[in-house]
Order: sequence, then C-alpha cells, then structure tokens
Amino acid sequence: MKRTEKEFGHKVRILKVLNALLDQPNHYTKRKLAERHNVTPKTIGNDFQALATAGFLGTTR
Repeated sequence: MKRTEKEFGHKVRILKVLNALLDQPNHYTKRKLAERHNVTPKTIGNDFQALATAGFLGTTR
C-alpha cells in the first residue's frame, strides 16, 4: 500500500517549512508560513519547536 502525503501531513509540512527557511532564511514569518501551509501560526510555532529540538534551528521567535 502506497502511503499518501495526508498520512504524513505534519512531517511533510515540517520538512517543507525547513526547506523554505533554508532557501530564504529571513523572508518568512510564522504567519506567512501558516498561510502557505493552511495551518495556524501556533502550529508553525510548534513546528519550529520540533525543528529546534531536533537541532535544525538555533533559536525560535
């Protein structure tokens, strides 16, 4: 059975957020990323925390 993006939704989103931040580090705000991924800024904040915990981000705002 092939797994769909929906099954991995939050994981895929976190990787897309990380990719966006790596491509343009000072371009995105939580609000812009939230709009882009159809979630709330709080959800993006949680994604930032997950990335920081994994060692991908130094600090979060």
